Amino acid sequence: ALGLAAAPSIGSPTHGVGRCVRSLGVLAVDAACAGAAAAGRGQDAGARLSVAATARLCSALPPINGPSDTPFGPSEAQAWVGAFIDALTCYLRLPGAQVSTTHIGILWSRFVVRPLYGLSITAVAMQYFKLAFLSAPSATQLLLSPLHASPNQLPEVRLAHASIFCPASFEDDPPPLPMTFFFPEVHAAPVRQVEVPVAAADMSMGDDGSPPRLPQPLRRSISSGMDFDSPSILCDVGEADEAAVAAAAAAAGAPLPDTSAMAPRLRLDRVQAVMYEESAALFGELTVYDAIERRLWDEFDERGRVDDADALRHRDAAAQRCLAALDREVDGAGYAGRELPSPLTEARAKFSALCELVGCGAAELTGRELQEAEVAYAVAEEELLAASATQRRAVVRARRRGEFPPQPEEVTTARAGLSRALLALVAALRRVAVRAQLGLVEVIGAEGVGRALRAVGKGHGDPLLDHLQRHGRWASAQAACDAGVPDLGVGGATASTAAAAPVAASAASAPPDDLHLYARPDGLGGYTELTELREHGRGRILAARRYGVRVALKVYAEDDEAACQRELSALRALRSPAVVALQGAFHSGGSTYLELAWCAGGPLSAWCEQHPGIVGTDDVEAFVKGLGIFRQVWQALARVHSSRAVHGDVSLGNILLTADHRPVLADLKRCMLRPDSGTGDRRGVPAATVDYLAPELEEDQGGESPLPTQAGDVYAAGVAM
Repeated sequence: ALGLAAAPSIGSPTHGVGRCVRSLGVLAVDAACAGAAAAGRGQDAGARLSVAATARLCSALPPINGPSDTPFGPSEAQAWVGAFIDALTCYLRLPGAQVSTTHIGILWSRFVVRPLYGLSITAVAMQYFKLAFLSAPSATQLLLSPLHASPNQLPEVRLAHASIFCPASFEDDPPPLPMTFFFPEVHAAPVRQVEVPVAAADMSMGDDGSPPRLPQPLRRSISSGMDFDSPSILCDVGEADEAAVAAAAAAAGAPLPDTSAMAPRLRLDRVQAVMYEESAALFGELTVYDAIERRLWDEFDERGRVDDADALRHRDAAAQRCLAALDREVDGAGYAGRELPSPLTEARAKFSALCELVGCGAAELTGRELQEAEVAYAVAEEELLAASATQRRAVVRARRRGEFPPQPEEVTTARAGLSRALLALVAALRRVAVRAQLGLVEVIGAEGVGRALRAVGKGHGDPLLDHLQRHGRWASAQAACDAGVPDLGVGGATASTAAAAPVAASAASAPPDDLHLYARPDGLGGYTELTELREHGRGRILAARRYGVRVALKVYAEDDEAACQRELSALRALRSPAVVALQGAFHSGGSTYLELAWCAGGPLSAWCEQHPGIVGTDDVEAFVKGLGIFRQVWQALARVHSSRAVHGDVSLGNILLTADHRPVLADLKRCMLRPDSGTGDRRGVPAATVDYLAPELEEDQGGESPLPTQAGDVYAAGVAM
């Protein structure tokens, strides 16, 4: 049936041809299902039948050097590929199923290396990894062996593998694709559930045949437990961007260290390309070191810090061996009168710097340097606050007496001191990033790195630190360390005095004090580039900038005070990465303004309109991306429900996307908090979005809006999906 469907003589791509191809595909899958069901249940029978079936089905694949003309269109080609994979899966799911090396090479070349019928690599590779996912463990390990043999696969191949096997970079969720996607024609066949472990050492196969972790460049953290974009209370010193910080450093004559992007690295693929035959021992040492460093990065990715002392000792010893081997390579190149290739030169620079850092105890030294810079910055902040308060007091007294106000010399001096402290803190953070990039992975998990990043904002200009700020587990580990840290700026100019300050309350347990409602007689002074985005229910949404940072302003009229207070209470109580961040609230001109974090991705409804191919998997990349987004939507909703709260109005328009497409829940004017919070009554609850309302909430309740429920949230999120 498959051979007939792919026969070149079938004709031109017409509607009839497409229907014929699909019918033959269904026939092939039915025949394979019947043949597999008739097989015995022993291991030997499964191995024998799977090898024979694989050989028979591979003979139906078009040859690589065959006719260039595709016998049918892309839609029919996808249907043929799906039928081929489903038919082969019926046999490879048998106990003890085996695949010969020859047939693995044929399948890998036709589905990954050179996709057949001109289909995209992502679409065809997803079918290959679907086959590996559903096969028996013995066959799964064999089918995935080409992936592990070459770790430098194309991004499309790694994306296809990630979308099927759902490794730890997608958190601890079940596989993203339902069983009906795997078997569109065979519904009754039992499908083996594969449990994917959270941790695996590297790209090599686990001892239990489990799928490997994704390589580092593809890892993404879904959410962050800390908000690094909150503006400083001290004018624009803590809000300067990279260019402003660099200009301030140049003006002060204190050049900043290079970023981690400039640090020398070990690039094994480039090293392998320039290696000589007699340098096999060197390449072996470099490979061992690379595996150890990957292990350290894996531990950091899973826990947000590195505590494996044995791995750190192995790292130090391996670095010393690599440096010695590279020195011998340098000597050999000098004797032979040739230059050392640039990848080896870069590797030697890396190991020379790393061994020097290890020898001087840089891991502990880095923590002390960062703590000193952090304390100095906190003290400078306190001095500026004190000088500003003194200056304001002097100005008020001078006004009362009819005198000229004094010159703000102390404020100017304190501001200059704060700028110098900021530059010192940025320099300390860049040294942390560079040392981590060199191989001292443990330094980025040191206590205080998160506080320092919050202090400098986006002015550090380092790509590794920028990625770090979006790492959820690292942020959680830093928050746990920060919960019991005293206020470093309280008590004077010494670290010992600062350490004796009272313990600050955790920011996760209570909102900041500056989020109370206060009156602004100057209206929207301080906000620029005001633009009205839309009318949203009872509130207007404005886009604006404050101190150069994009923010959103939600405006409530005076007669909507109840809905405003309900949303304000919910935003304060549910402060988490699952909910849009509240940055301020104030009264002005009879209206209440809520300042919210800017979500550059816009509402989820707009994203769905831009990707219509997500329905029906015509656009595979958008389909996989949409699965990831909705997976995070369910996680966000579960996080709200775990706080004994109800959102009350989940819809595509009330789910916003950040710049990195992380969804957050917004528009909480119908949110119901736990009963003891005092907001569980019916007063001030506006109407919900009708199309998303659960049937039991549509019933008339005496002219009043029905109270939202958690079950109603689940129903609304299902409607959105």
